[in-house]
Amino acid sequence: MAYNKEEEEERYFESLLLSISEGKRPYIDSDTAYDLADFLLNNERADDAAIVINYSLEIHPNETDLLILKSIVLVETDSIIEARSLLKQVSATEDSSPELYKAWGVFHIATGATDKAEAAFEKALSYEKENGCSQDELHETLLNIASTCNRHSAYKQAGIYADRLLADSPEDTFALFEKAYSEEKLGNDESAIALYRKQLKIHPFADISWYNLALIHSKLGLYDEAIKYYNTHLALAPYNTEAYLNYANTLISNGQYQEAINEYCQYISHEKYYEEIVFQFLGEAWAAIADSSDEDSVQNRMANHYAEEFFRLSTTRNGSDPHAWFLLSDQLLSTGKTIEALKCINKAIAIDASNCNYHYLRAAINEQNDDLNEAMSDILKGLAQSPNDVRAWLELTRVMTMLSYNTQEAITKLSLIRDTFPSTATESIDLAQALLKFYTNKKSIAAVRLVEKVAQCNPKLLVEACENTTFAKMMEHESFQHITISKTGE
Repeated sequence: MAYNKEEEEERYFESLLLSISEGKRPYIDSDTAYDLADFLLNNERADDAAIVINYSLEIHPNETDLLILKSIVLVETDSIIEARSLLKQVSATEDSSPELYKAWGVFHIATGATDKAEAAFEKALSYEKENGCSQDELHETLLNIASTCNRHSAYKQAGIYADRLLADSPEDTFALFEKAYSEEKLGNDESAIALYRKQLKIHPFADISWYNLALIHSKLGLYDEAIKYYNTHLALAPYNTEAYLNYANTLISNGQYQEAINEYCQYISHEKYYEEIVFQFLGEAWAAIADSSDEDSVQNRMANHYAEEFFRLSTTRNGSDPHAWFLLSDQLLSTGKTIEALKCINKAIAIDASNCNYHYLRAAINEQNDDLNEAMSDILKGLAQSPNDVRAWLELTRVMTMLSYNTQEAITKLSLIRDTFPSTATESIDLAQALLKFYTNKKSIAAVRLVEKVAQCNPKLLVEACENTTFAKMMEHESFQHITISKTGE
């Protein structure tokens, strides 16, 4: 939604902004001040626009157009109360200014009063017509209104104004963009794709449209198409650091881990203030490479080494993030470093004890350390946070049977545990008991009845349970052949 200026004018504006920011106090006439602040606003640089407008009003304190523009700057910098006060002040002396009503429209859009915004925008357009504005000027006003609506998440209204533009100029690339963007944000993906493609046929160098197409296709799981759009966008706009990060995430989703690592590194090298979660992403990418390579191969050892180093770096940069400690712990467990893994997961739980996955990972570590009582305790702590987790209940039965309980003792123990959990966990516990009963007696009618009941009441839960290898093997037994397991859980 950036508003393009001639390159020479842009350089002049940037040098003028620099002079003001450095306190050199250059003289600036009101028209130039307005154009500079407007340029910055249209390029989504409201903080810079505020610097210019405040400085200019020191020189021209009673310039109405600057005061009106300042109200818009205040809206864009979330100073809503101050913006309303200033607009009321200007409205006391100005009642027929199109710019004033545009500003009121921006204010109302930003505060969610769309009906008032539409009324203000229509009044602005009406005054512009009365003042003899040309068709091109009216066209620009409509475009700015559509852009403003999109910027403030009033996507339906943005689409309406864009449609008015397209009715007169169906190949206007700016109007096509605003309409496409509003459709994208409204979730109308096919319409958005068609509009972006139409715009790009007319103006193939509209880099942001290639980027938005990449985002939509990635969201839809069409990763190969998304990758093509990312490549085109980055060829046109290599300065868009956010694109490298999103491109890398798409490559991860497409299983292209090495390529993703390259793009994460591009993101870090291009973005001065990069998001430090990127180190977690790099660790996960290397871990995925390790998982997909032959155990004890050079590639496996190298990938595990880099995964561990990036996860360590993540905890160093943000030691208060429990997920960073969880990822490092998981990586350490995968390479047999169980003592350090336990220390790391304890740090994660100390920060956030409400995440069931942290307790389940500690259970796995304790099991590796042959501390099965602690493993069972950890699974129960996880289930206390997520009592309907059927896979955890099935894992609990496995640990219980390893604790030298005979199966009947495990069934009794599970019945006692059941009484401490809410009724919503009943079906998950039924499947866990069915598994125990089946291994007590492979022709157990009770086991079959429990599974039948869940299959009838909650088929999706049964599908989820079958992700457990032991439970899935039980379901292959002839006693359960009459029970249909739908992949969709229906």
